Amino acid sequence: AIVVLNIKMQRASDIKGLLLDLLNSLLSAVTVGLIASTFAQIIANNMIRVKRNNEKLSKFGVEYIGTGRSSPIDTDQLFGNGITKNYPSEIKLLFISGDGYFRAFGKNLLHCVQNSDCVVKILLLSVDPSNREFISRMEKMCPQKISYYDQVMQETLPILQSVVDNLDESKKKQVRLRFYKDEYRYNFRIAKFFSEDNVEGKCWLNIQPFNRDAVDISVGLNGSWDNEHPSDSNIFELLDAGFDQIWDEYKETEYIFN
Repeated sequence: AIVVLNIKMQRASDIKGLLLDLLNSLLSAVTVGLIASTFAQIIANNMIRVKRNNEKLSKFGVEYIGTGRSSPIDTDQLFGNGITKNYPSEIKLLFISGDGYFRAFGKNLLHCVQNSDCVVKILLLSVDPSNREFISRMEKMCPQKISYYDQVMQETLPILQSVVDNLDESKKKQVRLRFYKDEYRYNFRIAKFFSEDNVEGKCWLNIQPFNRDAVDISVGLNGSWDNEHPSDSNIFELLDAGFDQIWDEYKETEYIFN
């Protein structure tokens, strides 16, 4: 009624312009409505997709996805916190050589073992002559400035030896090292906490292209598990069991620190 009244009050020459303005306003409103509804649908679809992905990741035990770099919080959880005195009961580490990692976190490892009963189990690439073919293939895919062999022998082992050297005599056997042959896929770190009625584990898994080093480009999957809620789909619990399988397989390779 208001529109009709408004039209009657206008001169004939103005009616055409008024109708055009009205039509433009209606078209604008419709356009805005269509755009808004389209965006709303896109957002809703993405939210559903994110929710489904989050549910799937949660089922696998993934709590968050990081850059693959260890944050101060990650470091405290893995090696324990000197202020709270909350140290893990067991640490499991699997690398190709791990030279860069132990260079960065050797002091954290030393502090953890020196101040707790934590047992550290380390699996590194075997440098035995029988494994040279595998090492050669790996270096062909991902060329190294320093060969994996030299990384292990000239860098990682001396760093770990220095950690053991600085431990009290009663603590030295808490650091253990074995060599796997060719089972490597991705490096990961596990911290396990034992209590009277429960075992809790936290894991940091780095995923990187086979032709790039993890220090250059990697994605970190972080998660946890406990024996009160066992799951055959928790990837971190499965990694823990896989580590034990490899560890037991190569017991004859146990490295004796000086």
